[in-house]
Amino acid sequence: MITIEPHYLPSLEYFIILSQADSVHFETQSPFKKQTFRNRCYILSSNKVMPLIVPVHFHQSTQLQDVTIDYQQSWVKDHWGAIYSSYGKSPFFEYFSEEFQAVLKSKPDFLVDLNHAMLSVCLKVLQWQIDTSHDLSITSSYDLRDLILPKKSFDTRDFYKPISYQQNFGKAFVPNLSILDLLFCQGPVSGHILRNSIKSPIEPFRS
Repeated sequence: MITIEPHYLPSLEYFIILSQADSVHFETQSPFKKQTFRNRCYILSSNKVMPLIVPVHFHQSTQLQDVTIDYQQSWVKDHWGAIYSSYGKSPFFEYFSEEFQAVLKSKPDFLVDLNHAMLSVCLKVLQWQIDTSHDLSITSSYDLRDLILPKKSFDTRDFYKPISYQQNFGKAFVPNLSILDLLFCQGPVSGHILRNSIKSPIEPFRS
């Protein structure tokens, strides 16, 4: 089992970690941290790599599990508009885009619920069976909390080696985007690409 914090539409690096686990403990009791992947992801638009950031309500000591989402801003419409503009013509967009859109339209109150619902769709599309838990009593073999951070490039860690695939825009491959990029562009072979992108096993991170 691994312990890791839940991310919003996580990166390929995150899913490479999940691919090596049969069960995951999502740690949600620590204070929420700004400028992390807890409430953001990156997609590839026609012009550049674009961040999608979920606006949230929190205080300095607010635990992640208690962070609520700000729906006074039009972020749901903006996020889906950006996703559709970026991937609407992708080969596999029509196959499962409605499930992601349905999660956004459901407007969960809490960030952890949004992240978990999105992750569930991703795992369903990948056809991965991974047990998940928020139980504090569980002891994890691998503590990987706060290792994957936006301000530290993936190549500073040993999880992910980029395997290029056909993306929608540009000639140069952009690695480690949100899982949406891989799923919409590659569909059923996404799991194969992820498992071939393992740089090294997570064994060195055993707690």
